[in-house]
Amino acid sequence: MLRSFGLGASRLLPPRPEAIDEVRAALDDDWRAAAIELLAGGWRDQVTAAAAIALAGADDDLCVALWRAIDGASWVAPQLVAAALRADPQFESRAADRLTDPARRPPKTIGALVRAYNRFPGHRMPVVAQLTVHDRTMATEEARIGVRGVDGWLDYFAATSRSS
Repeated sequence: MLRSFGLGASRLLPPRPEAIDEVRAALDDDWRAAAIELLAGGWRDQVTAAAAIALAGADDDLCVALWRAIDGASWVAPQLVAAALRADPQFESRAADRLTDPARRPPKTIGALVRAYNRFPGHRMPVVAQLTVHDRTMATEEARIGVRGVDGWLDYFAATSRSS
């Protein structure tokens, strides 16, 4: 049964193999419903759900909950964005909508979204051209934390999916 790692959730920030194995072992028939509930919780719950999504994918209801957590200015936005890139078939349009929307978002979220969008193979050049509005934000340390978080998760899950 998928449930929060609680205080051990920090083992999922840069994903540690033993923590990811624990998440993988918890993926039962009802894991998606549990993940939706976790995404409505705090960062420890959210990063647990994000790891499950990165491993097993997501249906539309789960993607909606995932993007709601991203929009909620989560402390683990980079991990949530990485999970969205891996699992959401509508990632490009959902990320583009947020990146071109003038609403203010935390620098870590912007950094994560910009990096993930640029890593997405199907990104659209008109959207990429508009990303310069985020240049000032991208120069901040908090945005760079978002970039590193997305890269760490995407690189980890890409490497593990190639080896399995």
